[in-house]
Amino acid sequence: MKKVRSSDITKIQSNPKIIVCVPAYNEARNITNIVQRASNYANEVIVCDDGSSDNTTQLAQQAGAIVVNHDKNGGYGKSIRTLFQTALERKADIIVTMDSDGQHNPDQIPDIIEPILNDGYDIVIGSRFIDKEDKMKVPLYRSIGIRTITKITNQASYKNLTDAQSGFRGYTRRAIEQITLVEDGMRISTEILLRAGHKKFTVKEVPITISYDVEDTSTHNFLSHGISVLFSVIQFISLRHPLIFYGVPGVVLLLISGFFAYNSLELFSTTRFISINMILLSITTSITGIILLTTGGILFTISVMLTKETKSSLFFDIIQFICLRHPIVFFGLPGVVLLIISGYFAYNALEYFASWRYVTAELTNRLFVTMGTAVIGIILLSSGSMLYSIAAMLKGRIKTDF
Repeated sequence: MKKVRSSDITKIQSNPKIIVCVPAYNEARNITNIVQRASNYANEVIVCDDGSSDNTTQLAQQAGAIVVNHDKNGGYGKSIRTLFQTALERKADIIVTMDSDGQHNPDQIPDIIEPILNDGYDIVIGSRFIDKEDKMKVPLYRSIGIRTITKITNQASYKNLTDAQSGFRGYTRRAIEQITLVEDGMRISTEILLRAGHKKFTVKEVPITISYDVEDTSTHNFLSHGISVLFSVIQFISLRHPLIFYGVPGVVLLLISGFFAYNSLELFSTTRFISINMILLSITTSITGIILLTTGGILFTISVMLTKETKSSLFFDIIQFICLRHPIVFFGLPGVVLLIISGYFAYNALEYFASWRYVTAELTNRLFVTMGTAVIGIILLSSGSMLYSIAAMLKGRIKTDF
């Protein structure tokens, strides 16, 4: 993976502007100490007071911090987004985030910054699970929860992270500028890594020491947080790779539908027994498969049209261009052809049955081909018409004001 450009490294090394960002909510007890100690390693310290009801803002300002206030409590993610925006506006070269509850050690800020300055990494994460002694200090229930969430996150981003939920991190300006964040809650830690992985930013973990001997530490339920992270990862994958996420299961379900349809016809041709269960399974899996394939095609079209830069093979670019520029031709014509073929086999199957008055294996095969080509034809026609409408709306050809 590419690291920070050499020109960026030279600029940062020569005269880096380091800003430490601290999200805070009712942290009057700890904020003064955090700001004063962090100021020893930064040009500026910015505190986002997320609607505190105590005197967090006044104490942070007295300690020398720049304070940005939220009118009401918006969540950890919203605070991080506000801090990033403020740090960029103040021309930060390196942005360090750390918690305000006293768990993070400000004296370890140089450890977070060093890989960016000397090795050109885009993002540095302070991990509680690199050093064996530090690892043992993490309470068991937290350790299990953090490791589980990290494994989930690793499936969609960086494969070898040990602490995906750490809030003690360092970022280059370039990394923050190119990552668009939307989460308001704790899931933003995962969102940052997912989006950074998509951008191919380099990440390194360094060992940090966490103090759990402070009052009122995080009370977030790791079960609910883990479930929310899982859904966040699923959402990310489904939007980044819709053809794989929806299309592959759709094809599998259609194959299963064909299997049940073929076996139900075979059973009827040999025993005259109608299997309602197999017919219902065939219909259900077929409908679900059609929905998944159509959904995948729609999401793929939207993501491609909204993505400014895509890297793919020449063959894929040609197919993508044709299906986006002429979806009715690309999907519609094959759909019409398949429906005509379906009609041909249906006519022949009816003619065959009218002549023999008996369901044979040959008739079963003809009916199976009829159903298969009809289903695929319907998928292609519906996909073509919907993709055409979506493409037209995204290009501004259709007015959506009703």
